[in-house]
Amino acid sequence: MSDMEKKEEIRQVQHALRILNKNGEPVPEIFEDGIFGAETEQAISAFQKMEGLEELGKVNAETWNCLMKEANRIGRENAPPLPILPFHNDPSSVVPVHQSGEAVWFAQVMFRIIARSF
Repeated sequence: MSDMEKKEEIRQVQHALRILNKNGEPVPEIFEDGIFGAETEQAISAFQKMEGLEELGKVNAETWNCLMKEANRIGRENAPPLPILPFHNDPSSVVPVHQSGEAVWFAQVMFRIIARSF
């Protein structure tokens, strides 16, 4: 594995740890610099403790898989909602404010149906 590949893997680990930190998990804040220093080692140890893994301070396959799974879960939970594109999956089908017509009618019907359920 080249130094560039190692640096990129370290950045991926650091990015995942930052996601956990920013979402309130007990993992110290670190920077994504691609350098496996003391701060990264401490953050990995904190993550391993949090997950009940052996606290190595290093990333083995079990830690990698668990870290990526947790970061992806948080990422999915915090992802912005996808837009509803009722007309031929065309992202340019946007209805400007104060417009009327078919698109507005369609949205109003959808909302009325949904409102009956709640």
